[in-house]
Amino acid sequence: EVVGFAQSWHGMTGAAASPLSRADLARTRRFEASAPFLFDRMVVTAARDRDAFVELAGSDASERIGVVSNGVALDVPVRAEPAAPPIVLFSGKMSYHANDAGAHLLASAIMPRVWRSHASARLIIAGKDPSLSLRELSRDPRVEVTGFVNDLPSLIRRAAVAIAPLPYAVG
Repeated sequence: EVVGFAQSWHGMTGAAASPLSRADLARTRRFEASAPFLFDRMVVTAARDRDAFVELAGSDASERIGVVSNGVALDVPVRAEPAAPPIVLFSGKMSYHANDAGAHLLASAIMPRVWRSHASARLIIAGKDPSLSLRELSRDPRVEVTGFVNDLPSLIRRAAVAIAPLPYAVG
């Protein structure tokens, strides 16, 4: 199984997949193998990431790495107030490579299928620091790229569906 930076490297195209980034992959693997021993304790957000570090660093690293799930306020009730026309929402830090790739996948491959059966649906890509290529998606009047949103829970309540179309998941 491919995990961590290696997984994101496999998702890169064009200049991002250059020989330099291949060298970064080797250097990153060496660092990731040593990371558990640079600190008293290391915390990751998924068991799969812990397992990948242990695979790279050896079984001695196992006791040094803890898993703490992503912090999402699951105890806060969210009452849906869907907007008309329906909103498809993708939110996250858009400068993060996996979110950028997911947003492009959503706009280019998934939403055309949605629009075939729900022509009035709107796509909102919400999150800090979207790339120029993401911002350009707003040229389509059905697509809004917001950048940072002060009140994400309100936006989530208005969405018919919140989606995370990540072609690879790391972190």
